[in-house]
Amino acid sequence: MKAASKRHLRAFLDNTAGIAAVEFALIAPVMISMYFGSSELCNLLLADRKVTNVTAATTDLVAQEMQISDQEMTDIFDASSAVMEPYSITSLQIVVTSVVEDNNNNVTVAWSDGYHRAAYAVGTPYVLPNGIISPGGSVIVTEVYYQYVSPIGQFWTNGFNVNDKFYQKPRRTAQIARVS
Repeated sequence: MKAASKRHLRAFLDNTAGIAAVEFALIAPVMISMYFGSSELCNLLLADRKVTNVTAATTDLVAQEMQISDQEMTDIFDASSAVMEPYSITSLQIVVTSVVEDNNNNVTVAWSDGYHRAAYAVGTPYVLPNGIISPGGSVIVTEVYYQYVSPIGQFWTNGFNVNDKFYQKPRRTAQIARVS
């Protein structure tokens, strides 16, 4: 009886008829996960680049003006949000702020506008990195916040927060005036 059992065990171990199917069944889930994971990572990185482009474009458009009105800010926000294509803009938030420093080194908000996010109150203190602004000067600060929710990842996560901030001095004037 022992010999028969050994023979059956040996025959079973020597049989290689379905080994490729077993290897595929073990490796396929890992390979599929890697494929979708890398595609999700690429989409997240592309969304991050789009946020950076929105931030740079918004800051640049505002910094070119000598004065800016409500309609011009609306146009800038519309143009900037178009940069996010093909991603949804429902979670896109932009805040553009003109920050000034007086001769006593007090840095405050001169004016601020928000797109899907509250603007800063005029006159509130604003913290800038050292060397960005000098007494009597101003700088345009654009902050962009975006929540990236992937088509596949929406079932597992609430998305990833992507944000960026740019600083730029006005190009044609010492301080950009805000008009209605």
